Amino acid sequence: MAAKKAIYYIGSDIGYWDVIQKRMQQNYAVLDFAYFHEQVSAEKKYSDVFLDLVAVIPSIIYLDFSVNLKEQIQLARMIKRENSISEIPLIGLVDKKSEVRNCLAAGADVVHVKCGEYHDVIYDAVLLMDDKVAKPPVFARGKLAKEISISDDFRIGYITDKGIHAEGNLYLEEGQEIVVESAIPTSIVPSKRFKVSKVDQINLYYDSRYSYDLDFKFVDQVEIDVSDIELMIQSAETDEEKKKLEKKLIQEKAFKEREAQDLLVHVKKKVKDWVRKNTLDSVPKSTKLMIVDRSLAILSQIDRPLDSYPFALRMQTYLNKDVPEIRKIRPSIIAFQYLTIDTLALPPEELEEHQERIQQEREQSENQLQMIFDYLKSCSGYHPLVIIYNFPEKDSKEVQAQYQYPLTIVKGGLMAIDSLVQIGETYEKNEKIRSDKKLQDQIKALKAKDPVKYRALTPASFEQPRFYISKSHDLSYVSTQYKVTMVSLTESEVEISCDERLELKTYRLDFPISMSVRLIAQPDGKPCKDGEGGHKLYRGLIHSVGEEDKKEIRRYINEVFFSPLKEKREQEAAAFKELNEKKKLEKEALDSPVKEDSSEEE
Repeated sequence: MAAKKAIYYIGSDIGYWDVIQKRMQQNYAVLDFAYFHEQVSAEKKYSDVFLDLVAVIPSIIYLDFSVNLKEQIQLARMIKRENSISEIPLIGLVDKKSEVRNCLAAGADVVHVKCGEYHDVIYDAVLLMDDKVAKPPVFARGKLAKEISISDDFRIGYITDKGIHAEGNLYLEEGQEIVVESAIPTSIVPSKRFKVSKVDQINLYYDSRYSYDLDFKFVDQVEIDVSDIELMIQSAETDEEKKKLEKKLIQEKAFKEREAQDLLVHVKKKVKDWVRKNTLDSVPKSTKLMIVDRSLAILSQIDRPLDSYPFALRMQTYLNKDVPEIRKIRPSIIAFQYLTIDTLALPPEELEEHQERIQQEREQSENQLQMIFDYLKSCSGYHPLVIIYNFPEKDSKEVQAQYQYPLTIVKGGLMAIDSLVQIGETYEKNEKIRSDKKLQDQIKALKAKDPVKYRALTPASFEQPRFYISKSHDLSYVSTQYKVTMVSLTESEVEISCDERLELKTYRLDFPISMSVRLIAQPDGKPCKDGEGGHKLYRGLIHSVGEEDKKEIRRYINEVFFSPLKEKREQEAAAFKELNEKKKLEKEALDSPVKEDSSEEE
């Protein structure tokens, strides 16, 4: 078992890892870190590495995305989803800036480009672990008041002919209008403006806090310009001419309004056709399976990537109070491992040795199950199937009666992936039959009510076409911007001021260079502090920059730092030059002889 404070590096760049260890030992020897190296390979899958991390619970994880990118991304997602290790600082490492976006989307807290700059690679990790032990750097700080924009990235789940369904960590309010940058072709949707029609925190796909329904504005509203006719009316010389121009003004306004309406109708049709066309190629996973097992032993049975299964798969060693994980994901099936030891397969002497562990697991499982069923019984319209594995001495009917939840199955023995796949497939098949029957009954009832009106009604009439976006597609990435003021800058940190409520996460900005900033809590634990004029003041760590970027930041800070002195010297030089010019003119005036008037008086 590793030391209490363990640092893991998962990657293959041994030279870079050696430098990290040396720098960490130089700066934080008092913390007595233990260092561990893991590498995803043919012999050790990313799920095996994940199990090692869950067993050890390290203090810092460095995840190198330079090789085995797909597997490292899968591992990062698993780390940030698992309750026992999700809060551990996950420091992403890449070879180039173009790899940053995918790593941040996978859950990395900060991402550093591997180069000769090591300070932030060490400092950020320790600060995110415990800001009380991190040694504040002594860097020049440039004070400024520069208005800039920061970009907040989030993800699209699917697109309809009305708008987009997205997920992210930005705080939005229903009714709010926002500008969204996306890869949706402007030839399809000309406007970048959306109206927030719904904000929710349940039934999420990505590891986000919120989901949003954002309605298209389709085309930007253009103010009708008839100023030329209005000017002509003002200068009309006769009443008859004025009346003709006023009539023309009304006609021109009506024409331009019809033109705008025709454009809106055309764009809406274009969007509808585009979504319908792409709906054929996008099939979502309709079933979500959540596994709760303190041992996660089922991972050793999995021989393919988790996202290759026909259903969305999520795992937890335990659920937090009030089961926010279930509320957030809304799984179709919850598979729960009651005991991690198969008591029926053990001889009596071995069973006796494990009694303390078995009793502890029983108590934990009873508490967990009570929370699960309390939540499910409080829900309206949400009734997932609950499967409990390895629950000795009780059968399905007894557990259904105990927790008053009919959709419960008890299965003997330890949890097995083959069993879950079979159950998942059967569940999907039954849900399809149930859904189709419900729809047919609805059509039948409507046709009985009004045979003429509903004669052409079919199941397709109820379908809302959805263009589901793959998480690896550029279309899945969108962003919005906030206006902020940069008030201070060092080569490692930045302070920004704004009126917006910002979540403590990573944002992108393009000043003084293209870089990312991870907002962090203030020393007192609050997300921000009060700034001048009632503004909120946020603190952030600069990351996703290379060696040349660092030099550019330093150059800019020097300009800001020395600009008052430079300005003062320029003023002194200008004043000195002006004085010299004045004295030169005075000297020339004194040295010049007075000319006598040679004209004769008449």
